[in-house]
Amino acid sequence: MIHLNSILDQGWVQSADWYETLDSTNSQIKRELKEATLDNLDGLGCWKSPRLVVASQQTAGRGRGDHAWWSPSGCLMSSLAIMEEPNLLPSISYIVAIAIARTLESEFEEPSRIKIKWPNDIFLDGKKIAGVLIERVADRSQGVLIIGSGINVAVDFAKAPADVCSRAVSLTSSFHVDSNSLELENEKMTQILSKLIRELQIAIQSTREGSSWWNPEWTKRCYLVGKRIEATVSHWENRISEARIIDTFPPLGTVMGICLGLSPDGHLQIEHESGSIGRIVSGSVRLV
Repeated sequence: MIHLNSILDQGWVQSADWYETLDSTNSQIKRELKEATLDNLDGLGCWKSPRLVVASQQTAGRGRGDHAWWSPSGCLMSSLAIMEEPNLLPSISYIVAIAIARTLESEFEEPSRIKIKWPNDIFLDGKKIAGVLIERVADRSQGVLIIGSGINVAVDFAKAPADVCSRAVSLTSSFHVDSNSLELENEKMTQILSKLIRELQIAIQSTREGSSWWNPEWTKRCYLVGKRIEATVSHWENRISEARIIDTFPPLGTVMGICLGLSPDGHLQIEHESGSIGRIVSGSVRLV
């Protein structure tokens, strides 16, 4: 069991619950919101923002798009719900990724081992250690952002599907810690979650104040920058080079090029072989 008292004692999270098993922590918060009165969320007994839900296992974990998230015991699965604010919407994926990266960096003597793959997957030594799913519930006067995350703290990948085992890594495996000790596992999970909540509070507060601090922080951790990538794009923005006349990218499709990091407004930039520089608003990328 993950102990939530230390997190509530920090004073930011207003309500929190732990479950042994859920279909999905994001889905649990959505169910709670449906039961909340339309304009009186903070007046509802169990629902005060920020609201935290944690589970030891998920039976229907989800990632971006239609991807499933394999989420057994040892994966720290949580969802934090906060009231929507205009300053947060453009950058919420990036600031959450940075908060998770900072949380995990504190575990290593070489923090540069932690990288972010666009937009918000977290990698350790080239393998995925954490993922994020952010959902917006807007059927009320003020929307709610649900920040779902899964961090592989003490996952036994010997039991994982082959494709997951080859692409993912667990925190305790990098320390050669005995993850079979339930007491040690719960202690580490509680410690990581407490750090994560502190980092999220700092990141969200900084962004509320209108700062674009997150752009250089994200870019310096970018796993793809300077590398050749394939982008499957659902929304492009094209930019004209000052130095030469260039082609423009198609509005949809698959393009290969070199990742240049983030643009000032937070889109991933890719330089095509032709010299075109496009900004990916939405889509998916992979190394080639």
